[in-house]
Amino acid sequence: MFKTPSLSRRSFLILLSLLSAFTLFHANKSWKTYTVLSHARVLGVDSAADLRGNNTLNDLLVEFQVPIEGVIQLLGVPLPDKDSTLKIIAESRGEGELELVARIQPLVPKTYESLDEEDSTGFVDDLLYEGLARYGLPIVFVVVLFGALGLPVPAGPMVGIVGMMAFSGLFDALFAAVGIVFAALVGDLLLFELGRRVDPAWLDRHGSKLGLTEKNRHRVEHLFQQWGSLTLILTRSLVAHVSAVVSLMAGASSISRGRYGLNCLIGRLAWLLIYFGFGFFVGGDLAMAGSFLGYLSLTLLGLLLIAVLTDQYRKQSAQVVLE
Repeated sequence: MFKTPSLSRRSFLILLSLLSAFTLFHANKSWKTYTVLSHARVLGVDSAADLRGNNTLNDLLVEFQVPIEGVIQLLGVPLPDKDSTLKIIAESRGEGELELVARIQPLVPKTYESLDEEDSTGFVDDLLYEGLARYGLPIVFVVVLFGALGLPVPAGPMVGIVGMMAFSGLFDALFAAVGIVFAALVGDLLLFELGRRVDPAWLDRHGSKLGLTEKNRHRVEHLFQQWGSLTLILTRSLVAHVSAVVSLMAGASSISRGRYGLNCLIGRLAWLLIYFGFGFFVGGDLAMAGSFLGYLSLTLLGLLLIAVLTDQYRKQSAQVVLE
């Protein structure tokens, strides 16, 4: 059995400080990117979402094609050096970086809209939209249920498409979100009960086809005892493609129904945020949300690593006290 290395108090504090700095840095980046992106969506100018504090005045004039007259009206004369970044310009004027970016965004013309962009949705996307428009949310709930049961269906991408359609007003966002989580939980609970009711001897004989060997069951039970919440939450969200096997293993272990159900709910809510939230936030324009989602994923990764590190050190300290 793999054993995690022990941590001294000093090592724990150093790692915790580094992870906290990493998480706070990307959380700050996430917030700034979200603010810029939200304002660009309100304005309806996609290219304005790409503005950053490290863009220079020359970038505004050349890359973003902001009219020189608008820049002069905004910043006055004489203009700052063309190599000055928006962050430096904002500091010299005694205003916030995001505030200056927000005032510049309305000056960005809609230069990236073209006929080619209108044709970029693709045949597969057209089929998905057509299918959802014809059958509505019930087909989505069925696909999500099948996905939770381990069938090879594109549950995540379809939920993302529903999020986009909810943003456009084609579906009620709250009803769709609740229905998706409910369908996923039904699949999780069905597999859990199946794993709980099947004879362990039968699993020993036939479960190897699904990875449900006696050795693996003991490993999973130990894993639940040590990392229970994280194990179930991660296999419902970030690594949902293995959720079916873990559900069966959880049913064959000694974990309680209440603990299993609560952790599944937390994991499925995170899964909903990743796919449905992504689609709803983007609203059909993937380019606008790329950097925000990148920073957000790194922020969530930092929080996860902090939780794992803290939990491991706490259990290590408790074991030392017992000994």
